[in-house]
Amino acid sequence: MENRSSTITVLLVLLLLFANYLSAQTIISQFDFNSMPLTNATVGPNGLSADPDATTNGSEFLIGANCGSLKGLDLVVPNTGGVLDQPEMGMTFAFRAMEGFASFYKRGLFEFYIRNSQIYINWAVDNGLGGPLPNGPIPTGYNMPADNQIHEYTYLYTMANGMSEIFADGLLVWSFDGPDGRPLYWTGAGNAIIGQIMDGNCTGPGVLDYAYLFIPAPLPVEFVSFTADLSGQDALLNWETTAEYQNDFYTVEHSHDALDFEEVAFVPAQGQAGSNYYQAEVPALTPGTHFFRILQTDLSGNTSLSEVRTLVLEPEEGPQITVWPNPSQGQITLDPGTIKGPGRVRIVDMRGSLRADFPLEGVSKLDLSHLGPGMYIIQVVAGGVNRKSRLVIE
Repeated sequence: MENRSSTITVLLVLLLLFANYLSAQTIISQFDFNSMPLTNATVGPNGLSADPDATTNGSEFLIGANCGSLKGLDLVVPNTGGVLDQPEMGMTFAFRAMEGFASFYKRGLFEFYIRNSQIYINWAVDNGLGGPLPNGPIPTGYNMPADNQIHEYTYLYTMANGMSEIFADGLLVWSFDGPDGRPLYWTGAGNAIIGQIMDGNCTGPGVLDYAYLFIPAPLPVEFVSFTADLSGQDALLNWETTAEYQNDFYTVEHSHDALDFEEVAFVPAQGQAGSNYYQAEVPALTPGTHFFRILQTDLSGNTSLSEVRTLVLEPEEGPQITVWPNPSQGQITLDPGTIKGPGRVRIVDMRGSLRADFPLEGVSKLDLSHLGPGMYIIQVVAGGVNRKSRLVIE
């Protein structure tokens, strides 16, 4: 029961994240099929025509009479003002699967449909020379549930990364990684058709609850590269981004187990066109395994994560320093071990600013409470030896 509850919780979180993502999109065409005529749009241009046998039960489209294998909604959506000529596109259909073949959306070389109850997709992108680069028809391997219930199916093409994705009830069920930066090929495609050959096997219940097309919200940032390297006890992190959109700042996060992460550095976004290069230093790592990732936050508060990078710091030979208690209230004891003076004890904050400086000779008790709560680096330098330790003041 516990495993089942955990699975349900994960699914609910994924559904919520996907719903939030869809809510951020720009809808360009929407039909709810709540009243006649079915050609009336909630958003965008009205349809030009629909099958005369198509009707509504007040909530969903259905075939009310004279149904058959060639019947369907056949809703013709005009390309008014080029509204359908988008370089990237998303579309969502709330559909009750009661037939083996039905077409959600068809326009030119593009078709999103089911055959033998399996979702298929056929699309084309620009080949870089102004012509089409066809993809498909591709069987996705996802079979629709025959449970007589309405489910939501979404197709999404994102131009920046060339990804085509299909979601069922908010869960990713298929993806295809194509060439980056290629717009969808709609050249000369004209109008679109929604609900072609879709009659619900003449069983009477509603078939299509709603249908809408949307422009995907631009990704706030695209990570091109992210590296982590050791320099003594310090971690040097470098990352490159492109296509930054309303990006606000980056947070470097660190973990010892790749599960629980904490913030260790803050880097403002550059927000320039083209490539942006960033660097952060995380000092005074302890021996062991360290995991790092970059959390990006945009101006709306939405976030995205980089991949995780791993560093392993082996114990150093030679003298070490010890600081306790840690965390502390600012009153600490420093044991430099076998490190002998003359030398210096320096206290540096996480932004690299020197906050205190003491001679090493005779130092054992330090009062650092005046620095205030936060994370600091204690550095002992003497006789060619440089040792660091991290200190948390609460």
